[in-house]
Amino acid sequence: MPPRALPRVGLPLGGDRTAIHEASHAVACYLLRRREVIDIATIEQRGDICGFVSPVPIEERKFDWRAEWEEDVVCSLVSLAGERAFFEGDNSNGVGGDLQSSTSVVRRMLAAAGMGDTLTSHFGGEGVGDAHRNEFDQRVELKLQELYQRAVTLVEENRWFLIAISHALQAYRTITGEDIDAIHRGVQGPTLDGAAYHDPGFRTAMLPYLAAARDAHRTQGKLSYPLPRVEIPVGALA
Repeated sequence: MPPRALPRVGLPLGGDRTAIHEASHAVACYLLRRREVIDIATIEQRGDICGFVSPVPIEERKFDWRAEWEEDVVCSLVSLAGERAFFEGDNSNGVGGDLQSSTSVVRRMLAAAGMGDTLTSHFGGEGVGDAHRNEFDQRVELKLQELYQRAVTLVEENRWFLIAISHALQAYRTITGEDIDAIHRGVQGPTLDGAAYHDPGFRTAMLPYLAAARDAHRTQGKLSYPLPRVEIPVGALA
């Protein structure tokens, strides 16, 4: 199936920001969560939800491991890392749910699953005084900061991949996990041709667009700069 033509209309206020947020999740889920595959990623508004990335498990499992829970937290915190990376250290309140779920997972890891530096179980809070609660909260924060730095590194090392997915989300609104894989590998996907995102012209075309998006965010204005069209390289067509 040939890729659909990209729309020429201007983006709604915040559309680029939502795309960066969800593209950050998509990059992390694709690269880290090997026990799952991405079904879809979308920036279509559904009620109060501006977009989401939907992973599905490859197989049913009875146990989760520390490394997997840490990856889950990175996949949540990466939205904060992505927004701050592309919007000059700023972030939206859209990361609130991700912070809440990350904190909940880390608390379970350290409180009841033996996945920290201590073996003491705080499950249920029995016999835990204020001093111990404060110390436990500090350990939770340190773990969250550690995993957030992993998310920051992931964004820095995969910036082009994140930008490409963000572009595809703004162009098509909804893409599949196979499309994300196609972008990463530079092959044809169900909706788009991933080879176009590996062409140097794509990266060149996106630079002024990203600059305009940052300016629009800084001034709280509408992004009027057109979303660059991606052209399939001649070599890919051959």
